[in-house]
Amino acid sequence: MPPHPAPTAPPTADTAAVKASLREQFPGWQIIPTDRGRWWGVREPLPIGDDGAVNDHGQTSVVIAETPDELRERLAAADPRPNHRERS
Repeated sequence: MPPHPAPTAPPTADTAAVKASLREQFPGWQIIPTDRGRWWGVREPLPIGDDGAVNDHGQTSVVIAETPDELRERLAAADPRPNHRERS
């Protein structure tokens, strides 16, 4: 079981905008800026298939980065599903 994210800091306007951008680019991931300046991406549970098995395909479910840009890169690498959107 992955470790729990550190407590979150009160969001600033910039933090909220970056978080919203990452959530839009990576649907299905929760984006958590911590009070220590790190950024976490936590994938929400994946759907259960018709056979009752979770469709995880071995994908990472927790990604930790030092900056929002690093998190964006790591999420793109960790989530090969074609539903993440290119940043415009």
